[in-house]
Amino acid sequence: MIDGHVFYCNHSKNIPHHVVFVIDKFGSMSSPDIKPTMAKFISRHNCRLGCVYEAIVRFITTRHRNSSDDSLSVVLFDNTTIVSLEMQEMKEDRVDSLIQYVTVGGTNYSCGMKLGEEAIY
Repeated sequence: MIDGHVFYCNHSKNIPHHVVFVIDKFGSMSSPDIKPTMAKFISRHNCRLGCVYEAIVRFITTRHRNSSDDSLSVVLFDNTTIVSLEMQEMKEDRVDSLIQYVTVGGTNYSCGMKLGEEAIY
């Protein structure tokens, strides 16, 4: 095994990536059964959705250890879908713009997945 691969794989771990997050913000995401630990999310989203936002910040922090040239897109969906960030430079403060989006409505997975797929291309 070479670098965790069964076969020889010649690729750089430091190439820029475009990461697309497709996030359900349906009403059930307001459940307080799990809560974020970062203060900026506790005040507005002390629930599952706050944990998702916090997880994105932690992901960005981890990615910056390897590469700082990544970009990200964020698709939020419930009954409707919105691309809240599109091909933005991956920075922690980008997540701050998501705080305005709250849990609401029902869930339409197909529209979320459709916009997520479009964001990839």
